[in-house]
Amino acid sequence: MDRQRSNTSSRLRNDIGAVFVAHLHPRVGDALDIQDMALRAGYADLIGGRKDDSGKITFHPFDAPALHSDGADRLNVETFLKNKLVMHVAAAVIYGKKKPIKMATNKPCVSGPRCMQQMHNISNSTPGFVACAGALTLWALSMDVELKKKGQQTGINWYSCYESYLRYLLEGLRNRSKPVLALFREWDAELFPDSEMSLGDVRVTNGAAGGDELDAALDAIRNAEVEEEEDVDMDNAGDGETGNGEESGDDQ
Repeated sequence: MDRQRSNTSSRLRNDIGAVFVAHLHPRVGDALDIQDMALRAGYADLIGGRKDDSGKITFHPFDAPALHSDGADRLNVETFLKNKLVMHVAAAVIYGKKKPIKMATNKPCVSGPRCMQQMHNISNSTPGFVACAGALTLWALSMDVELKKKGQQTGINWYSCYESYLRYLLEGLRNRSKPVLALFREWDAELFPDSEMSLGDVRVTNGAAGGDELDAALDAIRNAEVEEEEDVDMDNAGDGETGNGEESGDDQ
């Protein structure tokens, strides 16, 4: 796990600095800037840092301009997590270091056969994937030197940041919130343009069911007759092959 974190932090800070330049210029003027902790200290406002009356900087994870496609410094549900910077940070995780730079600079690109996306057959964005990319984007711009659950320099709990974004996205999906559904459509159009399915809607081909048909099918199965459970003789329970309270099957 430590090695994986080290590889991720190195890729974000050392390999894809050009992505941050492409999206945050002139605040990030050179690909090497995000390797400099002193320069990153000046990005506090980009990651949701605000000074209080005493001059102390407090972190507001939903108010980060770097996560908003319109650069908003207060939560705007229409643009939150839609900044292509976040999408291209996510691309660095699953596609490697070359493709996100080409995506950010509008150059033709293909992914290699040994990238994470290919090896794990990742075909669409998920709430955890988007939430993780959001937290990683802010970490890369922060003063923290190492990628840990809680930053040693900033004191920011990055895992809590990730969890907050995850809960936000799950709630949006649960309620079929238009901004969140649109978010997943935009992410999948950018990162998985050939995918047949998105959490934002059901984008399918080859005669598969569309959105209205899927909703009707889900309603039908919810309203289907429920099979009654058989009464269990508690006096004889546990006498069979799967006794002692253990379950049988191959899932154990």
